[in-house]
Amino acid sequence: MTEKPLESKAHLPEPQSSFHSSLDLKSEPSGVASREAGWEKAGRFSLYSIRWKMLVIAFIAAVSFASYLGFNLVQANSQARLLEDIRDKRYPLQLKLQEALFSLRFIQAKLQDAVLTGEVDSLLEVEDLKKNFYESIKSAIEIDPKKATTIIMIKSNFDQYYTASYGLAEDLINGIGDMTAAATRGEENARLYQ
Repeated sequence: MTEKPLESKAHLPEPQSSFHSSLDLKSEPSGVASREAGWEKAGRFSLYSIRWKMLVIAFIAAVSFASYLGFNLVQANSQARLLEDIRDKRYPLQLKLQEALFSLRFIQAKLQDAVLTGEVDSLLEVEDLKKNFYESIKSAIEIDPKKATTIIMIKSNFDQYYTASYGLAEDLINGIGDMTAAATRGEENARLYQ
């Protein structure tokens, strides 16, 4: 037996009723549509935001690396100039001044020996040491002309010391002068030596 379709449509809702509109997939309530549209915009914004954040981080990293590299390059150049200055000027200057100081100490020792032994020939050896001192001073001035005033001052102080010490040694060897004056001159020479 076949059933007949019901002629009455009383049990079915009307096609334009609110019941059908809630089932219609094309028409959604306005709140849901705006929320989904908001998520779509936020999603796109978030992706752009992440992309820009990554680009900014990469840019900051590149700038930081470049500044670090530049700073190290400047420091390396500065250190290289300082090492060249030490190698070309300061070390040779110090070496020449050390030679001059050695000559000065040797002059003092020779003058003391000359006085103790009473040999005038020892005073002639002191003249050679004086020439060595002057050569060291001259070389030091040639190495670093900027320090010439200080080195010339050292030379003039040496001249005062040498003249006074040589004269005292000569007087003591020859037996001229009294001992109190010699002691006073010796103290003056010791002050000049310092």
